[in-house]
Amino acid sequence: MKVREKRKKRIEVVYYLVASAIVMEIIRHIVPFPPTKISKYDPQILISINCNNPNCERAYYSYNKWGRNFMKLYPKSKVMLTSINNTIDPRMVILSQEHNETIKHRQMYHNNFALYKYFLKTRYNYVYRCTEDVYVDAENLAYEIFKLDLKHQNFMITSQYCTPELINTSVGFIHGGSGWILNRFTARFWVEKKRYFDDFFSFHDKVGDDVTTEEFISLMKLNFEDVHLKSFIGWPLFYEDIDQLKNKNWSAFGKCPPPLNKFKTPVRVKQIAAWHSGLDETYVFHHGDEIIRNAPDNLMIQAYDSHSILCYL
Repeated sequence: MKVREKRKKRIEVVYYLVASAIVMEIIRHIVPFPPTKISKYDPQILISINCNNPNCERAYYSYNKWGRNFMKLYPKSKVMLTSINNTIDPRMVILSQEHNETIKHRQMYHNNFALYKYFLKTRYNYVYRCTEDVYVDAENLAYEIFKLDLKHQNFMITSQYCTPELINTSVGFIHGGSGWILNRFTARFWVEKKRYFDDFFSFHDKVGDDVTTEEFISLMKLNFEDVHLKSFIGWPLFYEDIDQLKNKNWSAFGKCPPPLNKFKTPVRVKQIAAWHSGLDETYVFHHGDEIIRNAPDNLMIQAYDSHSILCYL
């Protein structure tokens, strides 16, 4: 009797192992692994590098620095240059010519809506709008989108939420420097609400990315934590940290201070997806790939006093 029971248990174990192997194989074919250089996963994202200056020099640099590489790694995605300025340069897509605004912030406001309308006419799953002084790590950005795909989220993903404690005001805001990602559902919501936004901001001289984002979040009944993405770095580094980076003095950075709140916890430098320079000093913008590649595994970046600092846990 005991022999039969043992034999039965062995058979059950074998069946369990075989069934588990079959299930894992099915999952492997249905759910893509995290993207790597050899992964077949493609985020199918439309990336807009927006030119804010007449000569668009930094926008062209971004396109050549990381834009071409992104499309090479992910051929179903596209990186394009967009502008609020009239230009005959064939490399530049002029998205919005339907307004006569002279204030740059208002031009950006109209340009963003035009980008979302343009995006909805394409086949891409996501649109990412960034400024011209942002370094984007192709594989880290693709991995962030991979995680969004798994969650099937129907709202905007953006960068650093700046809390009242950090900026010494009564309200917080979203840092627009490193840009944000929208899926088709979210972009359609923006476009459908344009008349509302036009009316809401009709008396504002400045309609920056942070202002429009806050009102949009309110309309969608989202919390700031819903749109916070740690790997998008908005605050610029202190000049002292940039000098240490130039000298590759990795040991110069101290211990990370206690985070002010849950939004300001450190993130590994090697995991940065989008890194906004935000300074006339453009070292991060020009050398972001080298920094991310060569940084020690335990080097972190953390928001601190309206800047970012490099530190170790």
